[in-house]
Amino acid sequence: MLIGFMLNAILYGIMITQVYLYFTTYKNDRPFLKYLVVFLLVADTVNTVFDFMYLYNVLILHFGEFHLLERADWLFATDPAITGIIATAVQLFFAWRVHVLTKNWFLVSLVSVLAVSGVVGAIVTAFEVGGTPNFVDFRKFKSVVILWLASESLGDILITTILVSYL
Repeated sequence: MLIGFMLNAILYGIMITQVYLYFTTYKNDRPFLKYLVVFLLVADTVNTVFDFMYLYNVLILHFGEFHLLERADWLFATDPAITGIIATAVQLFFAWRVHVLTKNWFLVSLVSVLAVSGVVGAIVTAFEVGGTPNFVDFRKFKSVVILWLASESLGDILITTILVSYL
């Protein structure tokens, strides 16, 4: 978990740099694009802070209490939901880009359905983590996790395929 958080913190720093460069370079972009960038920054900030708080609680405040390493708390449970919301917002943005490039409503609908099913799976996963806090019991709801991750992955692959073939 600690290594994953360190990688997340590095990527968060890169995102801050990208947001800064976006706002200094593209001052005349549409307002909804600026709102989307701010939303993604806020959501990623919340996610990073919650991850830090979970790790600080388990590894620092309760050092040596190994039973806490076996359970997820509400901070850990928010991770799938926030990650799914971020991914869906980005995929829906790309669905809009697919519409602008192709004018093909079928492809836009397919990307949108995958994005929405991904966020539904992510939110249900968050609820399942809250209801089943022991890490060893997470396999009980693996079908929901598979729905979430498969939908998001298929959406990303579809978006990439469409954009590569039309650009």
